[in-house]
Amino acid sequence: MREDCPRCGNPVDDGAEWCPSCHAYLWDDDEPGERELVAPAAPPRAEGAEAEPTPTEPDPAPATLELPEARACPRCDTENPLERHFCRHCGLEFDPPRVSVPQAEVTPRASWWRRLLGLHRSPTERAALRTYRRSLPLRYRLIRTGGILALVALLVVGFLLLRSDPVTWASDRWYDLRDTLEPVRATAELDPPGPERPQFGPGLALDGAPGTAWGTSWIEASGAGDCGTQRTSAGLLLTFPDGPADLRRVRVLGGLPAEDDDRLLQWRPRVLELRFSDGTCQRVTLEDLGAPQDVDLEAPVSTTSLRVDVAEVFPRHAGENDVVAISELVPLARPAD
Repeated sequence: MREDCPRCGNPVDDGAEWCPSCHAYLWDDDEPGERELVAPAAPPRAEGAEAEPTPTEPDPAPATLELPEARACPRCDTENPLERHFCRHCGLEFDPPRVSVPQAEVTPRASWWRRLLGLHRSPTERAALRTYRRSLPLRYRLIRTGGILALVALLVVGFLLLRSDPVTWASDRWYDLRDTLEPVRATAELDPPGPERPQFGPGLALDGAPGTAWGTSWIEASGAGDCGTQRTSAGLLLTFPDGPADLRRVRVLGGLPAEDDDRLLQWRPRVLELRFSDGTCQRVTLEDLGAPQDVDLEAPVSTTSLRVDVAEVFPRHAGENDVVAISELVPLARPAD
């Protein structure tokens, strides 16, 4: 059986101890895994023959650095020869020269009011902006103008609120939203002053007791007449000692209460004339209920007094009683700050 030389790899006859090619000594044990190479001994030679030179192993080749023959483009991944400066597919320059770019000068930032008014722009920029605005459709220009006018109106309203009293304005709007009213403290007297009718004094209209009433004599008059025309012997004058009140409403119980048997025997107020300290006059109309009813004024009034006159009445059913009475009269105003 022929085997190979472990040094040179040439075939060797079975049982040979020397390689005929490289003269290497082979092995003398039976375990192939433990065979040890030994230095070859010089083979016997015939007498007179020249000695053969001992073979030596060739020097290993020096290690060489393998250089790539091409490089891939970092943008499109196309292979390019090393001598190319631009990619043959996308034209990317592989090693562009580095040019130093001078840093631009930093322009100081304009103040906020100059930016708001547009004063930081150059004349060229302002001209370009005017040209752009003129090129906009009419609809956009109208929207822009309307927005500016709305902003100006908002600023004017805010300025007026700040000049008056924003806290008072806000509280008044809150009261308007909730329709908050409270009774006004008042004192009552006859106007013009004169003798009081028995059991019908002016203070009885403010005592909170429906069973008592202020009353005066009704004088029949033809026609409606102007506000302030005298139709009773006296009017009821209320004075507000705590200062001006922002009147919005009056609560009135006209005539005696419904359960009083004498109610229908008297005149009962149908229209009241309310005159205020500023000289204005308003009329309010009542229903013949025999119970308290709230009547709104035509417009709010700030006043320090309130004069009440009966302008029209519901007719009495029988008898000759000339009394027209008001059992309860409560002026209602916005809460005082």
